[in-house]
Amino acid sequence: MNKYANVDKWITYSLFCGFVIFFKTFMCLTKLWIKVIIYKKQESIYSMTKNLTTLELAFLGDAVHTLYVRKNIVDGEKKINAYHTLASKYCCATHQSKVLDKIYDKLTEGEKDLVRRTRNAKIRHSAKNSTEEDYKKATCFEALIGFLYVSDDKCRLEKFLKYSMEDM
Repeated sequence: MNKYANVDKWITYSLFCGFVIFFKTFMCLTKLWIKVIIYKKQESIYSMTKNLTTLELAFLGDAVHTLYVRKNIVDGEKKINAYHTLASKYCCATHQSKVLDKIYDKLTEGEKDLVRRTRNAKIRHSAKNSTEEDYKKATCFEALIGFLYVSDDKCRLEKFLKYSMEDM
């Protein structure tokens, strides 16, 4: 047997242990960096929206939702009045209230908190063609859409806008 065999085994084992320690340290640092990046993104989203009230987010969300609906119903085959009637079906408070009920379980805790804060906001308008409850829920839905738009969460925004185009 080679007189250096034990030394070779020890060196191989030491290198292996060193690699394992290095790899574990690298993975821990990578996880930490990812957490920092996610935290910074959440912090920047919060800073973008913290200056906007829930009703301002609802104002933006109403515009985003209406534009999405109009973009998806225009097919070049109807008269303008028919487009308006069809868009009104999806943009009315009753429909938006039903959409919010449908998607509520899919919301994150932060989004649910936004909905709660919007529901508790002092809305100085009264509902014209719906109940007060439907009007408040519709405002919550619009605030959610506005929040997703401002925070640039395109995936969730598109998902919820698609839900709003489904017939209830």
